Amino acid sequence: MFGAFIAAAIVFVTPPDVVVVARSVLGSLVVASLLLGGVYAAVHGVFYVRRHRIGTRSALVPQTDLAILNWRRQRSVFLGTNQPQEDASWIFQLRMAELERAKSGRTSEPRPWHRLAARLFDYAIWGLVLALLLSQLRALGAVSDSLAYWLVHPILAPIVITASWIPIEALLVTAVGTTPGKWLFGIYLQFSISNVYARRDTSAQLARGTRRAIRVWFEGVACGFPLLAPVLVAVAYEKLAENQETDWDFAEDCLVTHGPAGVINTVTGVCGLASMMWLYGVGWQVPTSDMVAWTRATVAEALPSQATVKDKLTDASQRIDRLIPAMPTISAFAPSKEIARATPAPAGAMTGATATPPAPGTDAKAPAPVADFEAMMAARRARIEQLKVDGPRMLRSGNARRAAELCRAWVDLDLGSSQGWRCLGQAQQALGLHQDALNSFRKAKQFDPQDRSLDAAIESAQRGIVGDFLNRYRR
Repeated sequence: MFGAFIAAAIVFVTPPDVVVVARSVLGSLVVASLLLGGVYAAVHGVFYVRRHRIGTRSALVPQTDLAILNWRRQRSVFLGTNQPQEDASWIFQLRMAELERAKSGRTSEPRPWHRLAARLFDYAIWGLVLALLLSQLRALGAVSDSLAYWLVHPILAPIVITASWIPIEALLVTAVGTTPGKWLFGIYLQFSISNVYARRDTSAQLARGTRRAIRVWFEGVACGFPLLAPVLVAVAYEKLAENQETDWDFAEDCLVTHGPAGVINTVTGVCGLASMMWLYGVGWQVPTSDMVAWTRATVAEALPSQATVKDKLTDASQRIDRLIPAMPTISAFAPSKEIARATPAPAGAMTGATATPPAPGTDAKAPAPVADFEAMMAARRARIEQLKVDGPRMLRSGNARRAAELCRAWVDLDLGSSQGWRCLGQAQQALGLHQDALNSFRKAKQFDPQDRSLDAAIESAQRGIVGDFLNRYRR
């Protein structure tokens, strides 16, 4: 059915000068593929750098949450030899769902390319349906030619297609758990898989499917806007590869499983995507050419011509020439009047005039701003030396709050002081602020990597964080 529909659309859309159109379409597809590859490479590079900077994350989550994630991602309910402490019916339902999934040959491992191909197939086939509907309305006179032109424009058409697909996707997922594209590539959805007490009637499932479809439209494809959609698709791919789950599936407690698609379905999906790329390329050839020509004309009009630039440079040069003779001669090395008065003149230069002695208490060797700056720096160094003594002293006396204030002032004045960050971390540790203490100890380690005693302080702060978490969880 899909093959017949797409073949009829190709025959209906392909123009007589197929060779000329094919060259233009293939050239556009090559350029688009290179741009999409560049976008994906940039997003992948950003995520790669971020993962290496963040490092390992803390895994402080409850046992039951770990069990749910472990089951949804690794197809196993149990964590090692200990099963989660939860209602027995919940465990039974998870085990039955796992057996049913294993029996049907499905897997919950992430397959981002299958999901992207399925979504593109759904959008493309729905766009063809809307195009046929628009052609009929245009033939009946219900839609004007100008409105039809803008509705099929490559900038607006993806927005209309993806937005109108939201209710269709929600209804299909609620009714059969899949869509045409997902069915072709063997993808199925299940909602509320980890909550045995969730409502499972049609209205609740439809609400979940609608919320998920809206979130996919907004976060996954940037509302269909062609200039932003590739970026968010690449971001979703990186998140799925990293977390084994997309944000919208996690928010709606949706389990996505992949079954064997079959040879016929796979061939139909791949050939259908290639054919629809051709269809959309042919349909958008003229609007794209018009848009490129308009962009070039607008940029050319906005940029000044060569003659205009030359005239402006000549006019600016003439103005500078008129201003230079009127400017007074300024010697950058001439001393100011105050310094000149404070500097004694040579003996041969005084012809009967009396040299003015420097004012009492005035440094004749340095200007006043330099002396003020040196005085300010001396006061800063004195303040730092005082804080080096007062902060540890308050810490030893047991006044952790005052020690934290003094050590904070210390590091504000001397950011690169490892001892100051250590003092602040010890004071925060004494106050029970384990996360802040961990950050301070890491700062100290950053400025003094050779200090092995900071490793023990970092481990102590981490143990404090774990202890606080366990105490809150027990309560």
